[in-house]
Amino acid sequence: MISGDLHLSPGISLHPVEGGVLREAERLLVNEVFKQVHVPAQFAPEQWHINAATNRAVVVAVLHEFPAPAPEAAALGARATIGRILDVLALHREATSRLIATAVARLDGANEPAVFNESPTYRGNLLGGVISGEDASALNDDLVATFRDPVLALWLGMSRDATSEPDPEFAVARWWNLIEAMATARQAQGLVAVDFAGQPLRDQKGRPFTTDKTQARVHEHLRRHFKQHNLGEESWILSDANSPGTGSLWKTLGGWLGLRNAVAHYGCFDPSSSEQRNQGWFQDALDARALDLSKGVHYQRYRIGELARLVLRWEIDAQ
Repeated sequence: MISGDLHLSPGISLHPVEGGVLREAERLLVNEVFKQVHVPAQFAPEQWHINAATNRAVVVAVLHEFPAPAPEAAALGARATIGRILDVLALHREATSRLIATAVARLDGANEPAVFNESPTYRGNLLGGVISGEDASALNDDLVATFRDPVLALWLGMSRDATSEPDPEFAVARWWNLIEAMATARQAQGLVAVDFAGQPLRDQKGRPFTTDKTQARVHEHLRRHFKQHNLGEESWILSDANSPGTGSLWKTLGGWLGLRNAVAHYGCFDPSSSEQRNQGWFQDALDARALDLSKGVHYQRYRIGELARLVLRWEIDAQ
């Protein structure tokens, strides 16, 4: 929420919209639900609209002369820029906000403006029933587990944040933070990390890695879970779909940690950066990125997310 026009760098300005988001359909829906569950209460339009004006403020961000070959490309670039603006605003205003729509118009007025609905869409399971997560007993068991061990609630929140993160590189970093948090809480330090054959994992000088190191600590935590659930290192979770049986937990973790380090220290992974190329994690990160490029999708985002959710599931079930 802002009270007046703000002019940022050349070509970027913010303008408050009077009245906020009214969402009259939302008010009617809430009132109808109240009727169905026999709640003797209704939201009057005046009450609802006053709340919208004060608590659902709307700001228009104008990006003038934004170069792009097509409206879709302009919208994509605008989303990234506006996302940065919203992050800065959140720091200054101590409140979060989100993008609800994007409009792209040519400066010469040719063609109709292209409009994009940016409202969050459901990206989860489209099936219904017990097999798809609609199991009241299982949901209740998970809820009870979070009260037995409150750290599970934190991890569930981290999982929710990673799931909703739109930036693929940031999502990998968020998922890694969750996996590392679980390992740090559950895995003892000072132990020698071993492979699935029980042999110590060693650095280039032949020294064994211990769980004092992040990658080794995460490896031991995951290896223990895999063993407990009779999963080998060459499971579908770690294997490259193009080369079944080539999965390596240590190598996979090295790639994810490298991508996370690039994001945490430089904002993104940049293979052309001489500074990043001098980091010990660079080659593993480069190999992980190469797998993304070979598949034409953000494969690492889905790989790490799938594994993180699985381990979190195991942690909850252990309560």
